This record gives sequence, structure tokens and C-alpha cells, in this order.
Amino acid sequence: MSAIDRERAGAREIETRFPGWEAWRGTDQRWHARLKGHVPRPGDYPAGDDLEDLREEIVKWLGRHEER
Repeated sequence: MSAIDRERAGAREIETRFPGWEAWRGTDQRWHARLKGHVPRPGDYPAGDDLEDLREEIVKWLGRHEER
């Protein structure tokens, strides 16, 4: 499996676990996620060094935004 295939599989895993979200690996080599169709301000969306970090950051983001 190529690196691109692994990245696509990682993005699909996030999108399956968190419906309504999209994920990608940025040019900074970190993983990023956002709600589909949402244009976040810089720093207002989850990011992590790997998929595990990203999953944790999405859960934290959801917790902060459900309280509002």
C-alpha cells in the first residue's frame, strides 16, 4: 500500500468514526479535520500529529462545542 493509499484510508477511518467530518493530512504533515462545509478560523479545528492524536482532538473539540 502506498503512502497516499494509507493517508486515504486514515481519512476514511476518521470520516466513518465521526460522521459529518472530513479529514486530511496537511502540507505540514499533521492531520486536520473539520465539519463538512464548515470554514473554520485558523486554530478553530482539530489537528494532530497522527490519527490517534486527531481522534482525541476531535473528541475534545466536540466536548467544548456541545457545552455552548
